[in-house]
Amino acid sequence: EVAVSQDNDKLKFKARYIRTYLARLIQAEDSVKDMYNVVKNKLLSYKKVKCRLSKKRETFYLGRQTLVKLDVKGKKLDLYLSLDPSEFNDKAQYYNYIDISQKNALLPMLMKVSGPIKLRRALELIDILMSKAGALALTNYEEQDYRMPYESTDALVRKGLIVDLWNQ
Repeated sequence: EVAVSQDNDKLKFKARYIRTYLARLIQAEDSVKDMYNVVKNKLLSYKKVKCRLSKKRETFYLGRQTLVKLDVKGKKLDLYLSLDPSEFNDKAQYYNYIDISQKNALLPMLMKVSGPIKLRRALELIDILMSKAGALALTNYEEQDYRMPYESTDALVRKGLIVDLWNQ
């Protein structure tokens, strides 16, 4: 939510809530949760791939090598990959190149997954990434359901997943 205040004939916008990654995922639409479930199961179906959940995103590692970062933004799932975008010039419309800075030098490719076709292409890129990283697929991996039920903003504020700036 956004509050608008008028001060000296200027409009000021002030955010009320700061949402964590988990809160954005809980309050996401079912289609986003389904895409998240498929991508996370695909990533964890490889040997020695571990994930770490932070306040801003979820990161997947193979040993100490960062492979993928996931983020939920609105109706899209942002997939940051440690692939070189110059290798995929023929499919340039499928992903976005990120400027290499200190923050994302390890993950220069961004794919915004918003539907079934982009989800299929994202899974293909994950296969390419894992083959380059040398990860082996697990033969006995059982898929899990990572979808979370919807909760209201008030419930998430009480849990500490959303910070209410106006009631501090």
